[in-house]
Amino acid sequence: MSRPTVCGLLIILAMTIAPAADAQQVELTPHIGYKLGGGLTDFYTGRDYDFDDSESYGLTLNYTLGLMGDTQLDLSWSRQDTSMEVTGFERDTFDLTIDHWQIGGLRQWNEDEPLRPFVVGSIGAAHFSPDEADLSSATRFAFGLGGGVKILPSDHVGIRLQGKLYGAYASGGGGLICGGAGCTFGFSGNFMWQAEFSAGLIIAFGDS
Repeated sequence: MSRPTVCGLLIILAMTIAPAADAQQVELTPHIGYKLGGGLTDFYTGRDYDFDDSESYGLTLNYTLGLMGDTQLDLSWSRQDTSMEVTGFERDTFDLTIDHWQIGGLRQWNEDEPLRPFVVGSIGAAHFSPDEADLSSATRFAFGLGGGVKILPSDHVGIRLQGKLYGAYASGGGGLICGGAGCTFGFSGNFMWQAEFSAGLIIAFGDS
């Protein structure tokens, strides 16, 4: 799915929810950041797969639940265009896109103050899409844990600073990305870890 299509769908979703929010608050936060690449080791072949660090971008939608203090439903999408380096393989570099789709919960403090620290936890999927015609894409279970701070000088506009750790589970012997010449991945019970640091513009609807 293209970048304009993804962003457009999420913005339409936010605009649809916002008028119905009434006393609840909806926050839409487009963000940019930097994601540390991570890596994996193939248990079967001993090959190492290293992902380059690169810029990331995405969109987060929060909906205030008002349970157990100031809690929010957290829906997020984050994309990274990167390269994968493989040791001991006939082609040692592959360009690919990694998308993280996550749903979870956010707990923030000082909800009536301009400075609001928060923690967030989420689960979802990581989608790996190689920029190679003979390599197929794959989707794997993933989760995220993070925290940061919201800076809200007004009720409807602010800044969100966040750090988040992602873990994507590569399971089984079927491989993560396979092509015409066979599977390039053959992991068994391995996680790929990535860390992302981002900043975003908060646009809030409804009452805080």
